[in-house]
Amino acid sequence: LAAAAAVITSVITFRIGILTALMILILCGLATIPVNAAGLYVDLIRPKLKWSNPQEAIKQNMNAVLEMLFGFIIISVFAVIAFLLLKLTTNIWYTFGIMVLLLAAVSYLCVMFVGKAAGRAYRNFEA
Repeated sequence: LAAAAAVITSVITFRIGILTALMILILCGLATIPVNAAGLYVDLIRPKLKWSNPQEAIKQNMNAVLEMLFGFIIISVFAVIAFLLLKLTTNIWYTFGIMVLLLAAVSYLCVMFVGKAAGRAYRNFEA
C-alpha cells in the first residue's frame, strides 16, 4: 500500500510518468536486498550479546553505524554503475534491464551468502 502511495505521489508531485515511477520502485526494492543482507551479516559476525538492559543492546551497538556505512557504499556502487550505463547507452530500457538483472543476481548471491553465514554463526552461538 505504501509503495502504491509513493508511486502515485511521485507521479503527481514530480510529474513523472507512471512507467518511470514503477521502474524506480522496482530498482529501489531490489537495491534494498543487498543492503539489508549486509546489515544482517554485520550483526551475525559482531553480535552484541553482553548487555545489562535491552536498550544497551540497541543504542550502544556500533553495528548500526557499520550497517549504514556498508549501505551507503553498496548504493553508491550501484549508482555509479547506473550512471556509467547511461553514459554508454542512452536507451533507458537497456539500462533498466541490466540494472534489474545485476541487482537480482547480487541480491540472490547476498541472500545465499548470509544464509550460509547464519548457519555457521548459529552453530557457534550454541557451542
